[in-house]
Amino acid sequence: MAPKSQAAAEARLSLSKVEEAFKSVEAKLREELARVQRDTAELARLNLVVQEAAARGTLRKLEAGDAESGGLQRRIEKHRAKQTAAEAQIANADQRALEMDNVARMLRGNLQVHNLGEKVAGLETQLEAMRQALKALAETQAVGPGGRKLRALDSCEREKSKLLQARAENKGKAATVERQSMDLGAKLKEPNYRGVAERTRKKRVELETTSMAVEDLERYWSALDKALLRFHGQKISEINRIIQELWQRTYMGEDIEGIEIVSGEEGGSSRANRSYNYRVVMRKGDALLDMRGRCSAGQRVLACIVIRLALAETFCLSCGILTLDEPTTNLDEYNKSGLATALAEIISARAKQRNFQLLCITHDADFVTHMRDAFNALGADRTFNLPEFYWRISRQQTGTNGQYCSQIHRTDWDDM
Repeated sequence: MAPKSQAAAEARLSLSKVEEAFKSVEAKLREELARVQRDTAELARLNLVVQEAAARGTLRKLEAGDAESGGLQRRIEKHRAKQTAAEAQIANADQRALEMDNVARMLRGNLQVHNLGEKVAGLETQLEAMRQALKALAETQAVGPGGRKLRALDSCEREKSKLLQARAENKGKAATVERQSMDLGAKLKEPNYRGVAERTRKKRVELETTSMAVEDLERYWSALDKALLRFHGQKISEINRIIQELWQRTYMGEDIEGIEIVSGEEGGSSRANRSYNYRVVMRKGDALLDMRGRCSAGQRVLACIVIRLALAETFCLSCGILTLDEPTTNLDEYNKSGLATALAEIISARAKQRNFQLLCITHDADFVTHMRDAFNALGADRTFNLPEFYWRISRQQTGTNGQYCSQIHRTDWDDM
């Protein structure tokens, strides 16, 4: 009995050691699974951030430029309204100045009447003296040279009558001017006309400064609009150049020579309301056609990947993470191989970037093989180290109750 008890004790000890080892292995696997789940969630979040950054790059700058253009338009309209009000006030001031000029003209007319009155008085004195002289002469000489003097006297009488008539007319005008001068003097003493000259000067200065500000804002707005259009055109040209290069590397068909993004202005009649309509066209020879409704599902997927890669190359150079989720959906073998070659060249070109990393999530094992072949095909041109391994995630049913669990296997890159 003693040997049997000893054997049983040894068996129980071995069983407990096996259970402890099993529990230790199970705990390590659970920790590894939790870490992989956290990495997967973080990769999904980074993918979303990259896609949002790629989608918002140019549009956000254009919207900011357009928002700034709209603010300038509102400021110009505000200054124009001030200019209109200033012009109306200046018109009123000009009207008041015209009335003051009329008063001055009437005062000058009154002064002329006064001067004419003095002149008439002097002429009357001279005329009276001439009459006395002629009367004395007529007494001594009734004929001869005295007749000529009588004719001169008649001429002086006629001149006197004209002067008296002019004097009466000027007296009437002087009275009218004096009344108008009194009325205008009373108006000038009213509060509305006090300091009208100074107010007119200030309004003219305000009008000139407002006009200069409007002209400066117009020039700034025009320069900003031209800069935005030039920046937009440069970025579209750069994106289309990268798209053309990637498309020629990846697409193996002969029906589409290249694709590009075309933008057109639409909506709004002013620069502040300008918007852009972007569309993707495909080219064959000199013909351009919209891709919408005219291409296969695989061509659409490949065009989407190529455009996103071009946007990332243009706007996300400082972002080192590039994530592709199921990039080979609806692609045939030739286009899968072309996409793998293009990705290998992009990785080789970006290898000098310290923080660059490519994450590829796929169910297509053949695509992984194409990626390996593309990396090996670079040969001496390859400027980066090959991956050491990749992760293969599978699902396996446990028991008979329909539950599944994920299994993660690390596979060496050379064992594919």
